[in-house]
Amino acid sequence: MNAEVLVVDDNATIRTAIVVQFKNMDIVADSASNGREALDKIHENAYKLILMDIAMPNMDGYEAASAMCSYWQLHGRDPAVIIGVSAAVDMHRCQACGMTDAFVKPLGNRDLEIIVKHFLRGEAP
Repeated sequence: MNAEVLVVDDNATIRTAIVVQFKNMDIVADSASNGREALDKIHENAYKLILMDIAMPNMDGYEAASAMCSYWQLHGRDPAVIIGVSAAVDMHRCQACGMTDAFVKPLGNRDLEIIVKHFLRGEAP
């Protein structure tokens, strides 16, 4: 089964915890440790939702989101919803690089439920 969600964060503990939370909601999630790895993964899988940490080494979340949006447009592929996740959210900058929304870390179970219902399932949160 293909993953619906990609969790991108340079902190392995956070990545694992979020992937497990998605699994508990019967959602298949994949993970990447930085923006470059995430960009490679979108070539392999058509994710519906990407949770993108903003502050990461190698390629930060802003750069990765912008590159993903360019890739999808260039290749005529449907884009995923990209949600920025950071301790300090700059909503203007998130939207400028193609993110749909942003949440402040740490993400709790309720935050993930809202994200899934609203952005993945199209339901009212």
